[in-house]
Amino acid sequence: MPLLWLASFPKSGNTWMRALLANYLAGGSAGVPLARLSDFAVSDATLAPYERAAGRALANASVADIMPYKAKAHALLAPDPKALVFAKTHGALRRIGGVPTITPAVTAGAVYILRNPLDVTLSYADHYGITHAQAVDAMASGSLTIKGRADRAPEFLGDWSSHVRGWTTAEGLARLVLRYEDIAGDPAAALRRALEFLRQPVDAERLASAVAHSRFEALANQEALGGFRERSRNQAKFFRSGKAGQWRTDLAPDLVARVVAAHRDVMRDFGYLDDTGEPV
Repeated sequence: MPLLWLASFPKSGNTWMRALLANYLAGGSAGVPLARLSDFAVSDATLAPYERAAGRALANASVADIMPYKAKAHALLAPDPKALVFAKTHGALRRIGGVPTITPAVTAGAVYILRNPLDVTLSYADHYGITHAQAVDAMASGSLTIKGRADRAPEFLGDWSSHVRGWTTAEGLARLVLRYEDIAGDPAAALRRALEFLRQPVDAERLASAVAHSRFEALANQEALGGFRERSRNQAKFFRSGKAGQWRTDLAPDLVARVVAAHRDVMRDFGYLDDTGEPV
């Protein structure tokens, strides 16, 4: 079971966790260049494995088009059954047309990163070039999908709450759940938890070096100097602020209320609402 999924709803901290893990496992004194970070984990949205599995072109395919080839495509992502492969996904964990979106037979486990949906709203809007209100609507949509393109497979997301529930409650899945806010507050502790989950030896000096190379400011500086291929065409920059709680100043009160109303139960379960139901 060679695939270890690094999973999250878009704009929830997947890239930061990849940077931490990549820098630790590489163990280099200079750190992993941002230009190579996308190579650290294969992507469930890479179209080529689906086209190999289908034996035909699948440009601009729908979710329904690719689901029959999910299992074979995932097997192609990790051809060596003895080698653990990190795989990035924003997709929901569920069944579509009777087919699991994440293939159990080739899955070793998952690290799932979630983030306060109030802050996700801001980053999601920036990434996709839409208004905050449109982002609130999108994140509450049960049919939300990242569409396929000429070079990428589509990813079905669904609404934010269902996405979180799917990954954090799936039966039989070995998982570690990390909150973005906890990664930002103590990246060393978050990385240590991830390494322990992966049953990797933890070297204190190497861990400190990985954290230093993965500081938000360090990643932002790399992007400023050389760009980052995961930045969308709608964004001025991929690494915007890295801070938790920006919604307090940047998200209109009526939109805060709409997000809370749509995702109240999951927000409460993961500590994003206090005992009175107010966001924290």
